[in-house]
Amino acid sequence: EFLFGSEDDLTILKMGEYADKHDATKLLGAPPSYVGYEEGGLLARLMLKRPYQLIVFEDIDKAHPHIQELVAQILDYGSVNDSHGRRLDFSNTMLVATTNVGTDLLKSAGRNRMGFGGGERVSEGSDDSVRDEVLRASAAAMQAELSGAFDERLVFPALREDDLVTVTERLVDRLRAEIERQQGLRFSVSPEVLRHFVSSSANGGGSPTLFGRDLRKRVESALAAWVLEGGRSASRADLPCLLIRFVDDRVVAVEVPDES
Repeated sequence: EFLFGSEDDLTILKMGEYADKHDATKLLGAPPSYVGYEEGGLLARLMLKRPYQLIVFEDIDKAHPHIQELVAQILDYGSVNDSHGRRLDFSNTMLVATTNVGTDLLKSAGRNRMGFGGGERVSEGSDDSVRDEVLRASAAAMQAELSGAFDERLVFPALREDDLVTVTERLVDRLRAEIERQQGLRFSVSPEVLRHFVSSSANGGGSPTLFGRDLRKRVESALAAWVLEGGRSASRADLPCLLIRFVDDRVVAVEVPDES
C-alpha cells in the first residue's frame, strides 16, 4: 500500500508449490501444443495486468533449482519471456524472496527465532556474527546464481510485544471495515481480547498468516452467534454497535450503546 497505493498490488507466491522442475510452466505457461498453452503463465497474467506491484517469493529455498534459476534471471535482467514469446518487464516491480533457513542458528545462539516472539533485535552490534551465520546458511540453501542476484539480504528480528500490538490493531481495523461494508455490522474489540491475542501469538510463535486467520475466525464466530441468537432481525432499522469481549472465557459479541 505504501509503495503502490493499494494492498491489491501485492502477490505472494508460495514456492513450496514449485518444488518440481516442470512447475515452471505454472509461472511462464505451457509450451505450444501442450494443455494450458492458451491460458499463459501466472507471471504473465500478473505482469500484463499490474506491472507496478510487489511480488514475494515465499520460502524460496523450497523451490526447484530450475525455478530458482528462473527467479535469478528475472533479478539479473529485469525481464523474462513467457511461453508465448512475450517479454515480461519487471523494471517497475519490487521482488522479495523469503526463507526460514538459519532460524536454528538463532536458537542455538540463545536468540529468539525470526517471526513472532519477544526479545532483542538480532541485527544489532554483538549480534552481527549470528546475522552473518544466518546469511551464509540461507545462501547455501539456494542456487549460487540466485544467492548472488539480490541487491540486499536482510535478517528480520523477532517481533516484540509492541510490534504485536500494532499488528493486532491493524488486523482488527481491516476486519472491522470489511465486515461493516459487507454485513452492515459495527464492532470494536475489548482490550482484554486484544491482549489475549497478542499474548497467544508471542508465546505460540505463530506465523502472521495463522495469527490473522485465528483472529478472523474468533471474531466472525462471535458475530455469527450474536446474529443467530436473534440480535439482528428484519424488524430492526438501526445499526447496532457490538463489543467483542470475554464472557466466561468465551469470545462473544454483546450489544453496547453507540458512542459515535
